[in-house]
Amino acid sequence: MIRHGAIAPWVYLLSVLQVPAIAPGLEIRNSPSQKKYVCPPCPVDCHDAAFDKPGRCPRCNMTLVERSSLRHVAILLWDGVELLDFAGPAEVFAAARVAGQPVFNVFTVGVDQNPIVSQGFLRVTPNFTISDCPAPDVLVIPGGDSGVVTRNSELMDWIEKASNNTEMMLSVCTGAFVLAKAGLLDEIEATTWHGAVDALRREAPRTKVWDARRYVDSGDIITSAGVSAGIDGALHALARLTGPDVAAKTARYMEYEYWPDVSGKSEAARLRERIATNPDAVLSMIESQLRAGILRGGVVLSDPALFALHENPKFRELIRLFSHEAEATMITPDEPGERLVVRGSVRDTGGKAVHRALIYAFHTDLQGNYSSSGGDVGSMGDSLNPRLFAYLRTGEDGWYLLRTIRPGHYPGEGPPAHIHLEVTADGYRKLVTEMMFEGDNRLTWENRPIFEREGFVIAPLERSEDGEYRGTCDLVLRKE
Repeated sequence: MIRHGAIAPWVYLLSVLQVPAIAPGLEIRNSPSQKKYVCPPCPVDCHDAAFDKPGRCPRCNMTLVERSSLRHVAILLWDGVELLDFAGPAEVFAAARVAGQPVFNVFTVGVDQNPIVSQGFLRVTPNFTISDCPAPDVLVIPGGDSGVVTRNSELMDWIEKASNNTEMMLSVCTGAFVLAKAGLLDEIEATTWHGAVDALRREAPRTKVWDARRYVDSGDIITSAGVSAGIDGALHALARLTGPDVAAKTARYMEYEYWPDVSGKSEAARLRERIATNPDAVLSMIESQLRAGILRGGVVLSDPALFALHENPKFRELIRLFSHEAEATMITPDEPGERLVVRGSVRDTGGKAVHRALIYAFHTDLQGNYSSSGGDVGSMGDSLNPRLFAYLRTGEDGWYLLRTIRPGHYPGEGPPAHIHLEVTADGYRKLVTEMMFEGDNRLTWENRPIFEREGFVIAPLERSEDGEYRGTCDLVLRKE
């Protein structure tokens, strides 16, 4: 519900796009006035309000602003443009306020006055054409079917000329390809939608193209990743143009979670910051994306940025619920220790493969600790919340594969290094066992019979040419 006097985010968007108060259908039209004083965006239908003298708008009573005192933000539109790519930045610049007054004159620009179609359903009539629009101080080039722009020599000429006088250019998503075609990305850093990174690297070989970044600031050119990332790029541009406080207030008004100063940081670094400050929010985000099928449990488990969550019981439960793969990686590339690959199968006592058996594996790190709380032979440290763990589901023939490191011995004295394995499957008894390794100096002729009676697997290891250890661990389940 919108309180009286409050201005909802969509009102700013519609005012920027110049939607009539009662819009027939989905066509957006506008015939902007060229008068000197204008009414800022507001909840009232003042999109055509412009005046010769300063004062207050007779319709909404808001203070008029001088058109010439506002920076011009031009947003390029064409058939096939991505809706949020241009609507997101439009919202940011239109909503920005300094001392309660707008600081940008936001308008849309097309190659001509004909309506364009976005997302196949939304018709938008540009405020200006490239032949009559005010000279932009900020030029926003959204994404979508960017080939429509790059194949239009008239549009490309206008963009190249505009770039000589703009204070800043912002591309969103595949809008980076337009900048690349104009030669504006040469010898700088940039980013684009994650699905187009490789293509942009081919298109712009002289550009350092970053993956997994919300935006990249290269001075007077800011490039952002896809769709919603354009909001981050626009907020960063806003912070540079008007100050970080204005950007933060604008983001708060938009109810948008803004993370300033992330240009130059990877998504991983940004995510680690969020985990440190609000782990529950990150866990909720992960859960929603797992439930929607956007992420897979195995991908989440092996993401280096999420390793700080590994000792969190809720994180481990999410991995258990949403791990459906027969392969799992328990470590990051920089985890200390000798690499180990364990291959094996789960079968019943009759030799039949058990499909989709759930395997829970965990072990100590190189120092012999299960978690940051440490570990020893008596307490095992916090083995209930291990840092190195995985959940797997066996394949159709009962197979599984685990990538990890060789576990470390408990500090001080203790048993041989081992991997804990717990296996459950419908109709079978739960198996709790351990995998140990031949050649371990703590595996002696005295204790070996004890481990064998317990049913532990003692596996020989082979070492490949690249230094990776490989072992086999076949497991047997008994019927209930």
